[in-house]
Amino acid sequence: MHKRYCFIVWLFLHFLCLTAYSQEKKYTISGHVRDQSSGENLPAANVGILELKRGVNSNNYGFYSISVPPGKYNLKVSFLGFEPQIISVDIDKDLVLNVELLPKNLVQKEIVIKDIRKDNNVKSTEMGMHQLSMENVKNCL
Repeated sequence: MHKRYCFIVWLFLHFLCLTAYSQEKKYTISGHVRDQSSGENLPAANVGILELKRGVNSNNYGFYSISVPPGKYNLKVSFLGFEPQIISVDIDKDLVLNVELLPKNLVQKEIVIKDIRKDNNVKSTEMGMHQLSMENVKNCL
């Protein structure tokens, strides 16, 4: 009975050690996303790992953090109105990666809106009006 108990404890510890070693190590990529021209933080910027099809958004201070297994990845960092960046990284330890994005040049042609329709239905600025005779008013009272 004692041998059987020791064997079960040994077996349990053996499987416990195997599961601890079999868990894959993950590393953290973190940093801030900022506007390169002004240094302002960019809240809700997108930071994605293209190979893993996973991503996060930066917080109100432009900070992001994402955990990944070791390997080589391409990070895509983007924000509305800014040029996206793709950065290659080789992850074998935790990495602090601050990213500065360049604003896009949003030069558009001038847009002119003209009104060519006549408003024939507008005759005055007076709101709706009803005319009542004195007899109608007296009958209502």
